[in-house]
Amino acid sequence: MEKVLLMLAGYPGVGKSTLLHTALEQHLPIFGRKHDAGFQATRPPAKLPEWSVSGPETLQQGTWFSEIHIPFLTQLPELPAFVVLHLDLITLSAPASSQVPPELARHLPRTVENLADAGLNEQIFRHFFANPLFNRFDRVVSSTLYSPWATVARQWRKRQAEESRPAHRIGLFDFDHPRLDIHEAIHQGWLRALRALDPELSLLCEQKEGGRLTVKRIKT
Repeated sequence: MEKVLLMLAGYPGVGKSTLLHTALEQHLPIFGRKHDAGFQATRPPAKLPEWSVSGPETLQQGTWFSEIHIPFLTQLPELPAFVVLHLDLITLSAPASSQVPPELARHLPRTVENLADAGLNEQIFRHFFANPLFNRFDRVVSSTLYSPWATVARQWRKRQAEESRPAHRIGLFDFDHPRLDIHEAIHQGWLRALRALDPELSLLCEQKEGGRLTVKRIKT
């Protein structure tokens, strides 16, 4: 049976899980109409957040995984026909030094300055796509959820208030002094790195201020 990977990437707290649930409920073709039936056959995890559930539990509950489940999926003898993988671009842009080759490890831990380097971000994302997991799928479809900085900041403030945790102070999440160049550089690096993966279809879901969502195909 053909194996298809449906990827949704975006910033943490920007609404990836919400978009996936909405797409499932309202039959929104965020992975293209060709693969919508396959997406509709997937099941969301019964417990949230998704990253708090182990790989085996996620496989049993549904077929929506996050980046922390990649080692589990890589070792899984038989993959589901359709796998939904939603990815946190901030986590992927700041990997542990043990996860990347020396030429990239020397740039870690990430700094405010090099987070604004779209070329470096692209190299790190390209290394991520070199994971053998991606070669186990017959088709890969990519969808990226992009929101303006103001939307990202507002949703992070809400999440931090709900969870009573301190604000991030690593440049990008410093709400008093936002770095719009980092916001754009991470997205640019990600979209460029998709060329190395060469997905069958790459879509950009852009969330405007006010919540209006547009979906368009982009060239990789």
